[in-house]
Amino acid sequence: MGYAEHNNLLMQEQAVEIIRSTVIDVSPWRISRGSVASCAASCLIQPRLGDTVLCMVAEGQAVILSVIERLEPELPSVIDSSAAIEIRSPQISFLSQTVDIHADQMTVNVGVLKRIADRVDEVLQYFSSSIETMFVHAKRSIKRVDELDETRAGHLRLESPSLVEVNGAVTIVSAEKLVKLQADQIHMG
Repeated sequence: MGYAEHNNLLMQEQAVEIIRSTVIDVSPWRISRGSVASCAASCLIQPRLGDTVLCMVAEGQAVILSVIERLEPELPSVIDSSAAIEIRSPQISFLSQTVDIHADQMTVNVGVLKRIADRVDEVLQYFSSSIETMFVHAKRSIKRVDELDETRAGHLRLESPSLVEVNGAVTIVSAEKLVKLQADQIHMG
């Protein structure tokens, strides 16, 4: 803690006036009595022009403590903080019609993740995943790859109760030791 922080701890107490006012300018914030105002750290919702606000006034300086009423309540409320925001709670629920997240970087670290969705659309430039065990159950699976599709595995098994079809202009099956075809009938040519 530097000198400025210690100086704040030693600040003299003073009487303040609490008033209800209207924001008449936002750059800088100014309230209806004409005072230039700052915004308290606890007032996370950014005041807008015409909002009714609760202010503390001391020695001619006003501090907006909270937004009481919005002039245009249909406009988005902006939560503004110059520092990181951390929420601590045993449970958080979001109930919303839509959620938009825009970030340069996002880290998610969870113990268990359960996703339930009717539809997921992803558009990715690059995707990398490291998985110890992967199980996928699907009614249908369709994959289209424009260039190379490569699978490397210690053991690869394809099984179908009805049909396995491999089709290509050139199809190569090679093995270092043995190629085995087993069926009641084998048609070649």
